[in-house]
Amino acid sequence: MMPGVAHVRVNPGYFADNYLQMIGYAAHLGVFPDITGDSEDAPPSNEDIARVVVAALLNPDKHAGRQYRPTGPALLSASDVAEILSRVLGRKVRRIDLPWRMFLKAAPTANVGAFLVSNLRYYVEDHKQGAFALSAPTNDVLEVTGRPAEDFETTARRYAARPEVQRNFRNWLRSFVDFMRTPLRRGYNPERLDRELRFPMPPAPRLAMANERWKAEHGVQFRQRLASERFAMSQTWVRERA
Repeated sequence: MMPGVAHVRVNPGYFADNYLQMIGYAAHLGVFPDITGDSEDAPPSNEDIARVVVAALLNPDKHAGRQYRPTGPALLSASDVAEILSRVLGRKVRRIDLPWRMFLKAAPTANVGAFLVSNLRYYVEDHKQGAFALSAPTNDVLEVTGRPAEDFETTARRYAARPEVQRNFRNWLRSFVDFMRTPLRRGYNPERLDRELRFPMPPAPRLAMANERWKAEHGVQFRQRLASERFAMSQTWVRERA
């Protein structure tokens, strides 16, 4: 659409950071509140996502027209995440289902903004239906950066080193009080926010896994064909620039 201007699409899906926002409860209370059920995902670290973006920006001729989906190296369920947190924190961590209505109450104190929550509800439903497990994991982090994707345990250990996660009485008390006060909070109302911001609503919205075209376009075979086509396009763009 814009001759001489390259574009690269980076679509990472559901981040490891989304799970690790709850690491404080795991460290101090031994519970991992989860809003995605026990569906699977290959969550990428923020650092790997950033490395992919930076690599594309530093070498646009190589990546022009490409689409990347950074993921972690393995599919994980929330139960798997709880087991990894148990190893990282040196204590038993139990996964508990956090109802969406309770998450709406907890989100403000976790510095999760109302606009993000309004969008996150659709990600959560996609997650529960298996959208983020489709065609995952990928090799995009290795392909773009030359380094393999960071595994979830390595990412979790970095979060576990934060001061607020260290196991002491002060941190335990803060987590306990915060956990017990959550049901009493007012919380967000995404539907009201949508009305206030006048978000357009599709006449017949469907989540990803209810859309056969979306599933076909995000399957392994389509990704392989798309990568081949994008590579050919990038070579054409480079020749036109030369």
